[in-house]
Amino acid sequence: TPHHNLNIWEHTLEAMKHLADFTRNSNIDEGKENAEIEEVVRHLSILLHDIGKCDLCSRQKKDDGSYSYLGHAESSAKMAEYILDEKFKAPKEITQRVRNIIYNHMRLHMLENNPSDTALRRVLKEIGDDWQNLIYHSIADAMGKKESVEDPKYRAMIERMVRLKAEQGGGTKPKRPIDGN
Repeated sequence: TPHHNLNIWEHTLEAMKHLADFTRNSNIDEGKENAEIEEVVRHLSILLHDIGKCDLCSRQKKDDGSYSYLGHAESSAKMAEYILDEKFKAPKEITQRVRNIIYNHMRLHMLENNPSDTALRRVLKEIGDDWQNLIYHSIADAMGKKESVEDPKYRAMIERMVRLKAEQGGGTKPKRPIDGN
């Protein structure tokens, strides 16, 4: 496609390389109980995020001869869930987290350069505690091209999401105005 200058496998390898570089040079897992599990979730999600592009149902041929892959995130999520659940016998928590990241992996790419707080709160609410993994996934996915340069919008999202999460009392879901007390 015009968006990629590598095939799916080369793109996946390049994205995995960038993801490893980011996480090695950051403190993303600092203070987390199981840093190894976080790393497994991130790496499995990047490994399997475009597997749905192999599904002919998620591929559409354009007039110029290139392809678009509308629906590949959903197809990739289903395929990843099957692979992790049936073939790898992965723990359900890891399978569901990887599936959720893959299902939502196009979401941040589709946001404008300066998304509204409402859009970011919605991502926080729906992604939950994997919001940071999703952002790092999106950075690696976007960088999974030849000679790519990191888009600063993703790093800005991290700072804004940290602020929004703090405004919500430290959780990923907004505090309710009425709590029963």
